[in-house]
Amino acid sequence: MKSATILGSGNVATNLATALYNNGFTIDCVFSRSAENALELAKTVPAYFTNSLSDIGNKSDVYFLCLSDDAAIQVTSQLKIDNKPIFHTSGTLDISILRCVSENRGVFYPLQTFTKSNPIEFTDIPICIEANNETTLSIAQVIANSLSKHVFQINSEQRKAIHIAAVFANNFTNHLYHISQQILKENDLSFSLLIPLIEETTNKLKTQQNPKDLQTGPAKRNDKQILHEHSVFLSKNSDFQKTYNTLTGSILKTHNHD
Repeated sequence: MKSATILGSGNVATNLATALYNNGFTIDCVFSRSAENALELAKTVPAYFTNSLSDIGNKSDVYFLCLSDDAAIQVTSQLKIDNKPIFHTSGTLDISILRCVSENRGVFYPLQTFTKSNPIEFTDIPICIEANNETTLSIAQVIANSLSKHVFQINSEQRKAIHIAAVFANNFTNHLYHISQQILKENDLSFSLLIPLIEETTNKLKTQQNPKDLQTGPAKRNDKQILHEHSVFLSKNSDFQKTYNTLTGSILKTHNHD
């Protein structure tokens, strides 16, 4: 397995194509509904590019579907690759969405947050794999092992749980950073003040992997006076106040302060 076609040109597609190319793969083709985006990625790997599914062909050893969930579902009804192994990279879509595309289908889910502008090494990224037969699973295993030291065979239900947990750990956390930044900005303060705190919180998780035991703050202590003052302070922004009160309630319940 040394040649691949990448369907997609976004964050995951760019990082996966780059990782495969850097590990000896030939990227035969990059598909995107935007020819401009396909060309941008194709220049870096390098590869043929197209915005037409009929131009993709079936010469690659393996195919990776790296599109948004809605786009992936649309593409699977039109893609023909003569039963070559194909993997989607979604955290939520079931493996069965590929049943009309190939008899050899699977999931290749790298558990990381990606950006196009900053491709990252896959060595320490967990890669979750699944396949509908042993041959395809073996292909996924070989490719994943060539990229990462952390490969896990999981089923679709487990992958959905991982994706939801990742949304809490990354997407929601990043949104809370945004709220923190807005609160500081409104008071003529810089978000950089919080960077050492964020780094220390992350560092602690590397050695103590039970986040509940690392919880600190007024809700953990059930400091009602401070909690009230914080809520009043946020009253000028009802969305921020609601988020604060909801999370405070969850922490109070978790630490038996009902």
